[in-house]
Amino acid sequence: MKSNIEMLIDLNALLADIPHISNILGYATQVAVYRLDEESEEWEYLEMKGTLFVYSRSYPLKPGFVIINKLSPKDLTEPNTPSAEMIAEHCFLICKYYGSTYGFMFQDYFDCISIGYLLKDLWKEFENSSDSPSSNYSSSESSDDEELCDVASEENI
Repeated sequence: MKSNIEMLIDLNALLADIPHISNILGYATQVAVYRLDEESEEWEYLEMKGTLFVYSRSYPLKPGFVIINKLSPKDLTEPNTPSAEMIAEHCFLICKYYGSTYGFMFQDYFDCISIGYLLKDLWKEFENSSDSPSSNYSSSESSDDEELCDVASEENI
């Protein structure tokens, strides 16, 4: 668990890249990012590994998440969208939104479940405050999970 000073340092660092962040709502320290290639139906490792932060913003009032990449200066920043589909299983969180499917592999099972439920709750909250399409959340078995696990094992995540 991070101290208040560490969280304040993280918040200030995030503010440099993402305007109007008001709070860090959750984080996971070891996350690797994959994207599903729709044509080949195989998971691609995106050379992105680092800390995931879920944040709230003061303007616009839309939460989101960012993965601070340890491998390169290219980070992944995504707004939290209620129209996303999400599956949490084992140490994987699979999100489909904006026409792409991303797989997030967490080193810690509890981080995965915690972040999954946090995002689901934020989507519900955002959905209730606007006329957005509904979100889908599941923790059921998926063959994609097994394939992602195989790919992640090969990458030694």
